[in-house]
Amino acid sequence: MKKKLRTKMYEIIKEDGVIFRELQEEWGYAEANGISVVTKLSGNGGDSRGFIKITECYHPTTGAKLPIEDEYKIFIPKKFNQYASKWVRLDCKLSPISERIKHMDESQLNAVNVCPLTSLPPWLKNIEDQKLLEIHNPLGSNGERVASLVREDYLKFIKDTFESEYEKQQELYEKKLKYIQDSLYAKQLEENEKQQKAYEKQQKQLEKKLEKQLQELQIKENDEKEIINSIKNLTIKYSEIEEELEGKKLKTEKELRTLLVRCREEKTKVDELKKYIKEKTQQLVNLDLLDEQDVHRFIEKTPRRKAIGYSFTEALDGNFKNLAAFVQKFSFDKGFLYRRRTIEDFIALLLTNDLIVLAGDSGTGKSSLVKMIAEALDGSAIVVPVKPNWTSNEDLMGYYNPIEHKFLSTQFLEALKTAESDPQRLYFICLDEMNIARVEYYFADFLSLLEDRSKQPSFLLFSDADESSVVSEISNFEFLAGLAMSKSRNNLKSFRDMLQDDDSRESFKNMCGLGDAETLLRYHAQLKARLKGITQSPSKITLPNNVRIIGTVNVDDTTYYLSPKILDRVNIIRFSSESMPGRDEIEEELDQSIELDEGKPVSLKPRELGERTEYPKVDETNPCVTYLKMLSHDFLSPLGIEFGYRGLRQALCYREKMLLFTEDDRLILDYIIQHKILPKLVLNGKKSKGNIEHQDRLEQMRIDISSELGAESGCVKELSRILDAAKSGDGYVNYWIK
Repeated sequence: MKKKLRTKMYEIIKEDGVIFRELQEEWGYAEANGISVVTKLSGNGGDSRGFIKITECYHPTTGAKLPIEDEYKIFIPKKFNQYASKWVRLDCKLSPISERIKHMDESQLNAVNVCPLTSLPPWLKNIEDQKLLEIHNPLGSNGERVASLVREDYLKFIKDTFESEYEKQQELYEKKLKYIQDSLYAKQLEENEKQQKAYEKQQKQLEKKLEKQLQELQIKENDEKEIINSIKNLTIKYSEIEEELEGKKLKTEKELRTLLVRCREEKTKVDELKKYIKEKTQQLVNLDLLDEQDVHRFIEKTPRRKAIGYSFTEALDGNFKNLAAFVQKFSFDKGFLYRRRTIEDFIALLLTNDLIVLAGDSGTGKSSLVKMIAEALDGSAIVVPVKPNWTSNEDLMGYYNPIEHKFLSTQFLEALKTAESDPQRLYFICLDEMNIARVEYYFADFLSLLEDRSKQPSFLLFSDADESSVVSEISNFEFLAGLAMSKSRNNLKSFRDMLQDDDSRESFKNMCGLGDAETLLRYHAQLKARLKGITQSPSKITLPNNVRIIGTVNVDDTTYYLSPKILDRVNIIRFSSESMPGRDEIEEELDQSIELDEGKPVSLKPRELGERTEYPKVDETNPCVTYLKMLSHDFLSPLGIEFGYRGLRQALCYREKMLLFTEDDRLILDYIIQHKILPKLVLNGKKSKGNIEHQDRLEQMRIDISSELGAESGCVKELSRILDAAKSGDGYVNYWIK
């Protein structure tokens, strides 16, 4: 029983500090001091275990008797037995917890130091003298009878004292036992409550877990039902599709049989048409209106050129970024140095199908770039020098001479016709030094036709009426010649045979209203020339999909600036002799992972370079559009520079293509500003609008762009160059001047 009580006391006993402070408060000690008592040790110094019973102990300073109810036990080590029967000061601390539990006393003390009193303080002397008086004179002055009474009273006092002490000890033990029982009960209740809460918490967790598992099972069950229903629906749909496919198969087979029959019929018609054309052309040859080589040009197909380069899709995985790296290595191997970003920019502009203009000083590699990229892509570059006297579309495309009855072609038109005859190869037609004449004079019609991106533009070279007139006249000539030769008794087959036959010749002259043989020969020569003119140059030509138009411009005293109309429709790439790269810089950029023979090109098909399509619609939420519109509203419009929806749509088209090379929207916006905005900066910087000079407004635009794209961006550097030139000069802002 005691063992169980001791075990429980471990659980309920207070902390030592708390017990010690309670004892200090009860005995009147300050918290900062320990507990010291003054008492008189018993004669033997304590029992065998070292405990002494204290019935009286006093405060060492005040002499106040400490409030202890019964005999209080303090453990004194045996080494202090030398102070038995003496007044001493005991410095005390709490006994170890095991001892306190063992003796069922949570406030039991140990004497850590015993100090004998060499002299008694006054308050202790009074107490000692009173005790000596009671000991040496207990009977008073009444003699032996009194002594007897005293002894009886003393024995009664001892008995009463013992019984009272026993009752007190019994009551104290019962109190302590009740305290322990109450504490144990409270502890047990608390423990039970904790266990109950833990159980309830665990139960709730289990309920939640069970509920979650039930929900998951329900979801799985629902998913399984959905899957089963989906399978059923798919099975039904599969059956329906199977039936539909079977029906389509039967329909397709029927259509194929019909188409096969039609193909055979069409082939028969084509063969008959070829036969008819052969007969007709042979008749024209016999009439000496066509030469044999013209017949072969009409009837025989132009042999398709075989590609000599790597396949773009196989060698480079159809990746345009890899293509740009290859072109750079290809050019480097041939001694031409171009930065990777220049090549990527150029190829992205080729993909847009827009007109590209390369601007810069003479000798900076503008024309060479066109030729080198064409060669690297297994294409062809045809350079057409622009003449200073070009003043109309006829100088670019040619014209029909009504006097000579033939079309006078140009190098540019012949380049288009060459590209048309070789549709599987890329052709870059470069108008070299295109601003040596006014571009808007000779190129305006061509640019206007390029605006329709829903189809390939067609160009009318001359009136269909002229062509119809020639065809009608030749048909009449052929009919009359045949009629004249049929009247001859000789077997006449050619125009020369008819000239040698008198009857046929005279008959033909009369039918044609011609006077003599010389007039007949002149008429024949004119008719032959007219026929040759319309066969060599059709009245209309469509811009081939394998053609890209590129221009180069120089800026000096002999050239003209590009007008706003031209700038609205083209993309400008500027070359500068100061920014030409060095060999070391290009060597660092070369992509060594592309293991292709740089001397062999990559055959890029025209369809792989894309077709003309409509520009993207303007998305107002696009950050690129938002920023360009802000530049237009806040800076360009006050400067009198227009940048409208055509420019925005061209910019979005370029952005789509440039994303094939980089995902850096800031870099793409940088290129757009260089292509479409900076070339428009030709104005008087000293003029002002709204109390702000144009030059200052451009400086504000430079700061804004620098904040958006960074001070090292290309457009910021270029704009700084333009502004520095204006400040050092007469304040005239001009993109085109160094």
